[in-house]
Amino acid sequence: EDHLKRIGMLKTELSPEMQEAINKKRADMQAAAKANAAASSSHAKNTDADSGFPANATLCHKCSTKAMVLMDGCSTCLNCGYSKCG
Repeated sequence: EDHLKRIGMLKTELSPEMQEAINKKRADMQAAAKANAAASSSHAKNTDADSGFPANATLCHKCSTKAMVLMDGCSTCLNCGYSKCG
């Protein structure tokens, strides 16, 4: 079971604190994306309509969701909380 969790085959439940931190970071990223769009007056779409994650997000290797964004100098998944920095 531990091995399957480590390789991403089994979903693990996030603690309420971790989920709250992920939600806050997601909101911060969306606010920053909106501010950038307003500043550049671009009509480009800021988020992927299907997922709600920023359009510049990349694929997370852990949960296979297009939700990896650069935050605080580290690639972090807004879906599962995975971070390349640990």
